[in-house]
Amino acid sequence: MIDKRVVFEIHRLAHEGWSKNRIAAQLALDRATVAKYLDNPNPERKKIIRPSLLDPFREQIKEMLETHPHASAAVIRQRLAEKGYTGGSSILRAYLHDIRPQKRRPFIRFETAPGEQVQIDWGHFGSLTYGNTSRKLSCFAILLGYSRLLYLEFTHSQNQQTLHRCLINAFNFFGGTPKELVTDNMLTAVLEREGPLIRYNEAFLTFLRPLRINPRACNPHQPQEKGKVEKGVIHYVRHNFWPL
Repeated sequence: MIDKRVVFEIHRLAHEGWSKNRIAAQLALDRATVAKYLDNPNPERKKIIRPSLLDPFREQIKEMLETHPHASAAVIRQRLAEKGYTGGSSILRAYLHDIRPQKRRPFIRFETAPGEQVQIDWGHFGSLTYGNTSRKLSCFAILLGYSRLLYLEFTHSQNQQTLHRCLINAFNFFGGTPKELVTDNMLTAVLEREGPLIRYNEAFLTFLRPLRINPRACNPHQPQEKGKVEKGVIHYVRHNFWPL
């Protein structure tokens, strides 16, 4: 491709009656080039497809995404490195972005003071087999809002006793209790809700009362209200620790 100003000059001189040979000599161009741009001032660029370090691994990436559609680029790169991939993260992230575009909704970031708040959540992680028996596997996650100190516990239940046991284990791990505990509307925490009116599970309140912890239930379908644990922790465990 040549500069647009040169193309303009070719057409100006041709309009003044100059021959192709004379225009070529005047502008130090090949006669065929002059003829080409007189026939078509805006020829299409030829697309040059250069080989990529990802080319030999595209099928393997496809298989990984079929198994875990949201596996992160970091995890996929680790798995590819085991198979001989020597490329960087940037081209892998760009490729993953092209094949699985994501629409994200913006939210205002908020922070809390030290010791003020923890956020809790459960994640489902399939099941584990014991002989002829299969049991569902869950991950309890609790995160300190200020320091991001994290406690995880894998369990086979999400019932009331298991929730209380996991919280006690977490508070022992943290070395203290928070002022506020943010949860979703799971039945072990919330029995009924009508807009801002919340009826908390009495067993849950009885557990929190001597610890002087105030519960706060998020609004339904608003995961960003406890996004530190839901998107920051469960998402990380599910897509960075668990896949492949």
